[in-house]
Amino acid sequence: MRVLLVKLADRLHNMRTLHFVPPAKRARIAQETLDLYAPLAGRMGMQALRDELEDICFRTLFPEAFDTIVSRLNRLASRSAESIEEIKTAFEKRFADQRVEAQITGRAKKPYSIWRKWSASPSPSSSSRTCSPSA
Repeated sequence: MRVLLVKLADRLHNMRTLHFVPPAKRARIAQETLDLYAPLAGRMGMQALRDELEDICFRTLFPEAFDTIVSRLNRLASRSAESIEEIKTAFEKRFADQRVEAQITGRAKKPYSIWRKWSASPSPSSSSRTCSPSA
């Protein structure tokens, strides 16, 4: 167990300093991390570590897709922040009215998670899903 923790910590440090590695080696290191170390961190219950490794790898392997998704997430977050706060307040009031102690939290979707689900879904031409407003 200790060896795995040390290996994961070392890999996280390596990934955080990946920009110092020659470009030819970056993709190989990022792919290895995405295939081996990120899933291992997730299986060991270290979700934050897994998320960080995945996002660094995603940014390295697919920089244009990463920038597009992050830009879209930022636009959505700025537009929906007020609505989310209203919903949270409404839930807190309902819980308080029922004398239920609760803490309401949320999290933003991670760029790699969005991309993975998006790339795994069937293309619109091969499915019954459509992007038209009438559907």
